[in-house]
Amino acid sequence: MKKDNDGKTALHGAAQYNSKETAELLLSHDININEKDNDGKTAFDIAASMNKREINDYLISYGAKL
Repeated sequence: MKKDNDGKTALHGAAQYNSKETAELLLSHDININEKDNDGKTAFDIAASMNKREINDYLISYGAKL
């Protein structure tokens, strides 16, 4: 999966903006749910730091590492 200059993937963006629909689409293509950005943060980490519970619950159910 492509990354931006900060090492973030589209899944990181979906987590940041609490977009479960986007996360579902991305994960249906077998991407790495635990991909880390340049700071070592996963999509789950980003959503957790922003209190995005809906997307975090979804990522956990899909196998995100805590």
